[in-house]
Amino acid sequence: MFKNIKSRIIVLMLIISLLPLFITGFVSYYSLTTMRDSITVISEQMGKIAAGSSGNAIRTHIRENNTSIARLRAKLVDERLSYTDGDIEGLADIIRDTIDPNTQVFLLSDDGSLLIDSDGNFINGAENYNESDDLGKRFIARAIANDDTYSVDISVNGEPVYFAYSECKEIPASVVVIIPEAIADEHVNAITESVIALNHRVSEEVQSTLLFTLTVLVGTVVFAALAAMIVALIFAKNITVPIEKLTEEVSKIGSDDSLSMQIDIRTGDEVEALADSFNLMTERLHGFISQLEKQTAEKERASAELSLVKRLQDMAFPHIAPGYLDREEIDVYGTKKENNGQGSAFYNYFPINSDVIAVIFAEVSGSGITAAVKMLVAKTLLEQEARSGKPLEEIFYNVNNILYENEKTELNISAFMGYINLTDGSFDYITAGIKAPFVKRIDKTFEMLECKENITLAVHGNIRYFANSSTLGHGDKIFIYSNEAQTAKNPSGEMFGQKRLFDSLNVYRNDDIQEICDKVYRDICSFTEEALNEDIMMIAAEFTG
Repeated sequence: MFKNIKSRIIVLMLIISLLPLFITGFVSYYSLTTMRDSITVISEQMGKIAAGSSGNAIRTHIRENNTSIARLRAKLVDERLSYTDGDIEGLADIIRDTIDPNTQVFLLSDDGSLLIDSDGNFINGAENYNESDDLGKRFIARAIANDDTYSVDISVNGEPVYFAYSECKEIPASVVVIIPEAIADEHVNAITESVIALNHRVSEEVQSTLLFTLTVLVGTVVFAALAAMIVALIFAKNITVPIEKLTEEVSKIGSDDSLSMQIDIRTGDEVEALADSFNLMTERLHGFISQLEKQTAEKERASAELSLVKRLQDMAFPHIAPGYLDREEIDVYGTKKENNGQGSAFYNYFPINSDVIAVIFAEVSGSGITAAVKMLVAKTLLEQEARSGKPLEEIFYNVNNILYENEKTELNISAFMGYINLTDGSFDYITAGIKAPFVKRIDKTFEMLECKENITLAVHGNIRYFANSSTLGHGDKIFIYSNEAQTAKNPSGEMFGQKRLFDSLNVYRNDDIQEICDKVYRDICSFTEEALNEDIMMIAAEFTG
């Protein structure tokens, strides 16, 4: 009987002693489990918010960028068509000049015929999207025919793309822009991977904290079950309250498109580190989207400026076929080989009177709109002075003073002008910063004409310029070239040079003047082995009087 009572007392005491341990362990286990589950939920929400918000933002900006590109190209097409009287073959440079190498831009008529492909090739209906086996191409043709003005996601040739277009006003056609979805997915995947790495790090920190907490808990319960219970309750409160706050703030950020909200938690532990990491991630996402908007605006501005410069350059050249002089005594051919440069240069040839024609050839240092405008000013002045029939030395003196006084820029102009008398073959010419032209006498090779060197225009005022004279015989040829024909470099930095140009001319000396220009340019391209950085301009003439 006593033994039985003692056992009960021992059992009761054990129960009383273990009760605080049980309560403390239960509370601590509940608190830590709540912390783990809450952090897991928060990490999943972070991943969804990061991937969703950033992905949608990036895709939205790409769609808006496609639409902006389409509208800009359509506007440029209309401007070019109004200038060229509807000649669509001259639109190749607008279609070919894309802002991004991953973006395809092409011209599609309202009936689905492909006019100009994304490489700038003039197709003129060789392919019809309405008759294509590709579902995406047929969708594009139907969207344009139905005037559905929106941007959608489709697949072209089996590849998911973003699609947008803008109608032209001058012709029944539209500028179409497509870009692969993989471009946006690269950014979205990078952000998702960073979130996964962050979640993995947080999980490791939580597991480490859990193990440390359990160790402390066991030691504390052994010496003071009640104190352990109090500590566990305080610990649970310190963990769950910040986590609840973090969860609440994350939910707000999920509905905030600006990603500008910051979470303010100061607990000095892993929860604060998690909040700081989330703040850093949202800040970077916000910065990335802002940078994307800025880059898009800069690319559109640069494209518009480049288009304006090219239009000004086109205005400086004669838009009439070679031979328009309608004179049997001379044949003239001029060409400008456009490369990667944005230089401003021009040439022209026109009659002054019934016996004399003028040839003008000039280039402006620098690039951009300022250089293009100064080029047009110089062209107007030189042509106006030439049509008055003034001597070459007087023309260059007057034009130089006008440019120097009225055009206060650091740009200067290299120029050539010549008078060819179709009656007696007399050839008066003057150069300023441009190499002397080559001449080929009948049954002989090309040789450089003697030429007095003069300073370029618009450098100093009141400069005296010196002209030169020669005489052309029947069958003689003249070759005038821009400085870039000699300064073009190969990958090792070696220039093409005057000797190579001289040798190339003499190889083709018996060809007609157009073939001479084209073949010399081909030799320059073969020497450089890559795209040229500057435009090259040439004029060739054959005196047959």
